[in-house]
Amino acid sequence: MTGVDPRLVRQGAEDPLLEVVLPSTIRKLAMRPSNIGKVVRGRKIHGDAAWPPIVDADKHARVVAMLTDPLRVTTRGGARKHC
Repeated sequence: MTGVDPRLVRQGAEDPLLEVVLPSTIRKLAMRPSNIGKVVRGRKIHGDAAWPPIVDADKHARVVAMLTDPLRVTTRGGARKHC
């Protein structure tokens, strides 16, 4: 997910903070239920939103499953690769 930041900036994103977006922030954005047109209060889904979904529910479910998979390696060990 670290390759997303430069693409956002290159596409002319107007928010200067996008230059320092962390992968964890992008992960949270990708997993938001509001992307599939759901209203969220706190951590609970309260129903359909007034806006249309920007991602279909099946694709969103696949993204959430991938990003929350406990077997997914998200960090590298600190050991040296080369001697």
